[in-house]
Amino acid sequence: MLDYSLNFIVIFMGMGLRRYLSILVLISAFSFWGCENTDSEDSELCFVGDSITHLWDLDSYFPTFSIHKHAVSGAVLADVASWNTSDCKGIPVIFLIGTNDLWSGMDKDTLTESFMQDFTNRYVEQARLFSASKLFAVSLIPRTVQKETEKVNVQIRILNQRLHKALDSSKIPYKFIDVQSVFLDTDTKIHDDYYSDGLHLSQEGYETLSQKISEAL
Repeated sequence: MLDYSLNFIVIFMGMGLRRYLSILVLISAFSFWGCENTDSEDSELCFVGDSITHLWDLDSYFPTFSIHKHAVSGAVLADVASWNTSDCKGIPVIFLIGTNDLWSGMDKDTLTESFMQDFTNRYVEQARLFSASKLFAVSLIPRTVQKETEKVNVQIRILNQRLHKALDSSKIPYKFIDVQSVFLDTDTKIHDDYYSDGLHLSQEGYETLSQKISEAL
């Protein structure tokens, strides 16, 4: 900045102090803008999840980003702790997991209180371990599989509310992306066109999910 100042003093001596200072302000603004746009987090995204993320064609839906994907079919929240997600540090993380955990927490279409409390605590702790520049926590997606009734989606809504509240208290930089209402046709019935089997998403479902993520980004 000193070299710029000396050159402008020589060239613009007759232009007056006010105009000279205005030019310096413009130079500083352009320099700052250039630095802002070199940040790697503008071009990288990290996705972490289970089969829903594993089957997601992220490169097609987010072509302007360099994608880091950590996703395994059948994965539960506890599995994520054993994965090496160090490449997610310092960049935005899109976290979508939990549907496989529901099998162990369900008691006659109702999630137990002990399950919800334990899952919420472990979710927030895992979110903290990512050390993301910002966490994009995607709500659990509603479903209807096997012998489950639509009541399961009432329980999923309650769990999503618990997660949102816990993240609010965590001081983790985050944005909660609530997609539950988008994937429901009525208050509890899933939108069939968005699913391939009541759990996994169809192409239309992935298009909808990707749009919600893009809006949040």
